[in-house]
Amino acid sequence: FVSIAGVAPFLLPYYELRQEQGFARSLDDSIRYSANLSSYLASSAYAHRWLVQWIADWPRWTEVMFPGLLPIVFGAAGLVLAVTPRGSKAMPREREIVLLYGSLGILALWSSFGPAAGLYTLLYDTLPVFSFLRAPTRIAIVVVLCLGVIAALGMRRLVVVMGSRGRLAALAVSVAALAELATRMPWERAVVVPDGYSVVRNLRKAPMAEFPFYGGRSAWHLHTQYMLFSTTHWLPMMNGYSDHTPQQFRQDALVLDGFPSHDSFAVLQKARVRYIAIHWDMFGPRAEEIRTRLQPFSEHLRPLATDERMSVFEIVSFP
Repeated sequence: FVSIAGVAPFLLPYYELRQEQGFARSLDDSIRYSANLSSYLASSAYAHRWLVQWIADWPRWTEVMFPGLLPIVFGAAGLVLAVTPRGSKAMPREREIVLLYGSLGILALWSSFGPAAGLYTLLYDTLPVFSFLRAPTRIAIVVVLCLGVIAALGMRRLVVVMGSRGRLAALAVSVAALAELATRMPWERAVVVPDGYSVVRNLRKAPMAEFPFYGGRSAWHLHTQYMLFSTTHWLPMMNGYSDHTPQQFRQDALVLDGFPSHDSFAVLQKARVRYIAIHWDMFGPRAEEIRTRLQPFSEHLRPLATDERMSVFEIVSFP
């Protein structure tokens, strides 16, 4: 009940979306993102390059999900110690933990293989929330977490057996586990937020639209830069990007892609947009054209901030 209460506030918007727009994922969508055996043996870590070479002739993995050799070894040790008669006497409580997390891990492993393995299809047909999922491979996170719990039992047993040297051994194993999973991190240069947002963050809360408003499906992902910038002001926005695109956004995006125009201002009026931000640097060589086309609408706009990169306006009236 506690888990349901904690998840409910985040689940309700998806339920409302399903009721209003019929939002759901089909089983066909899940096939593409289902795990295979190669997925559980694929790793990006330097120490596992030999493993990737070993499965090079196997079917291409759909995700990288190998948990590491040490978690597997200690997970197996924890499992054996908990289920064997000798081990269960020494670790009576741990046996219950292994049964719980072992069962959960096996079910998660089974369902991560998607519709072809059967269990995912059964859950999809039985539990409504599964129609919201797209990638069964992400269930592998549960597999790794369950393995981690069982591996911790094996580690604990090692500490007990080794006595005073147990903690040192546990520390050494932990460092080795981190070293085993070491990989190159693709660091990215931090985005420089335009200065105009320093004004936006102090504005009265009202909807905002940012331009260029990318209308083509192949360019929708470029709206994510506006989503990043929105963390400086938290105003509601017409821009956005997600795996699910509402039909209204599809229609409006095509019109707003032609901003500035009477049709685009009509869409902004319908959405009750009060502020617009125009990123001149993103328009590139078209910036001067956009400035010229914006002139006839200047009487409807009140400048709030402007520099080389962007201008922010308040819409005081609509044409």
